[in-house]
Amino acid sequence: MLRFDFNNLMDFNVGKEHGISREDIEALSGEIGEAHRHLTGLLENEKQRIACSLEWTQLPFQDPGQIAEIQLLGEKIRTKFENVLFLGIGGSYLGLKAAQDALAPPYYNEFESTYEEKTRVPRIYYEGNNLDPDTVTMLQEFLDPACTFVVVISKSGETTETKAAFDFFRQWLFEEMGEQCGRQICAITDPAAGSLRALVDSEHAKDKEAFVSLPLLPGVGGRYSELNMGLLHLAIMGIPIAEVL
Repeated sequence: MLRFDFNNLMDFNVGKEHGISREDIEALSGEIGEAHRHLTGLLENEKQRIACSLEWTQLPFQDPGQIAEIQLLGEKIRTKFENVLFLGIGGSYLGLKAAQDALAPPYYNEFESTYEEKTRVPRIYYEGNNLDPDTVTMLQEFLDPACTFVVVISKSGETTETKAAFDFFRQWLFEEMGEQCGRQICAITDPAAGSLRALVDSEHAKDKEAFVSLPLLPGVGGRYSELNMGLLHLAIMGIPIAEVL
């Protein structure tokens, strides 16, 4: 259970000059009730939720069938590949990292003895969050492209840092795997628009097994979207995402 301890806002703890009294709260009760009714009305209307960037409130209630499909995709990637690169910036990087820090042990998957062999998962790397070439060239040198899966997360496909990293690693995969390199790429992007969506649709038309994609839901801001764009990451880690939701 989550609890919010507001005692250090109250006058009985910090004094009457700066603290809030019970009378202050009671005086606002009418406005608080009206605000609650207004917000409840907004949340009941999908168009209004999206327009007000409140669609994140619906993320715990996603379609169970779609969640099962993401879990299955994560299982396939987890059992087939030794390494997974996640390319993203902002919430598309920090959300994943925060979830991993919260739900997995410290130094997750860095040591062979961390888990039993049956629960071993790919090593996970985060790139596309800056333009420093040292880290990408290090991965290029030490990772085997045949054993590596790439997940790019970008709504438009035009974010400079993420696009640069994606172009780099896509070429790296192509040089080793040839035309089938798209089967080692997943794009989490806008379901209908943007350059990355256009690339996904084009490549998928040529090879149905290439460039699998998952949608970034409309009305969900980046810093609120871990339970959207971060679900595949959790599935690859072996975490039951339905339980997280």
